[in-house]
Amino acid sequence: FVDTTWQMVTRVENRRQLSEGFLDSNVLVSQIIRPYIHPQALEKAREIARKGDVHLPDEVKEATIFFSDLVDFTRHSESLSPEEVISLLNIAIGICVRSIDKNHGNVDKFLGDGIMAIFPDPLEAVVAAFEIQQQFSQLNEFRELQEQPSIRARTGIHTGSVVIGSVGTKERRDWTVIGDVVNTAARIEQYAEPGSVVISAQTYQRISDHVQVERSETIQAKGKSDELNVYFLDSVRFMKGRLPVTMTRDGMRVGRILPTESKHNSPV
Repeated sequence: FVDTTWQMVTRVENRRQLSEGFLDSNVLVSQIIRPYIHPQALEKAREIARKGDVHLPDEVKEATIFFSDLVDFTRHSESLSPEEVISLLNIAIGICVRSIDKNHGNVDKFLGDGIMAIFPDPLEAVVAAFEIQQQFSQLNEFRELQEQPSIRARTGIHTGSVVIGSVGTKERRDWTVIGDVVNTAARIEQYAEPGSVVISAQTYQRISDHVQVERSETIQAKGKSDELNVYFLDSVRFMKGRLPVTMTRDGMRVGRILPTESKHNSPV
């Protein structure tokens, strides 16, 4: 069966502005608002629509929650115009988003000068964090030449069972991650030092063969009755194709090519 829709179209004085309700206008509006829609929610909506359902379901799964924010960004932006603040913020956040996307993470939300993301793989979350630190290090070399203040980020990562569901009202909802794991990741990020990558004990247990720890500490996070064991990371090791890679906050070292039969082995 084919349904057809007809609509009167009027063109006045060769204007390109489209009237409300015009098909092309609706497409244009969709293109404008699409970057504002959570990619996971959009993909899940397509999946649900194919099944004939109309509501996004709540899900419980294991995930790695990634929080990162810019240190002292508010203070640095006091001497900038609003346009310069937005431009600088977009540059910094763009660095974070590219590394998150590259390592198969999904941005859940932007938090002013910070970002929250979800990763299926804790190792990829840590790799993204180190890539971000490297990119900021390179950006700051350029900013120093321009006699501009350095921009530094800090990152906190935690792994555990989370709930992904709809939060809000009938008119405005957000399909997001909630639960204690999210709150804990946020607390760890707040405890992190500028330029550091800090992970929880739960994340460390899953990737201990791939990371070098600078030091570990026990912290009393705000709102938590029990103390948390956290690890400040010095480097991360992973495979890129057949190449073993060691990444620090300042650089990256690539090892020799491994035999073909070893290309699928993760530990280095």
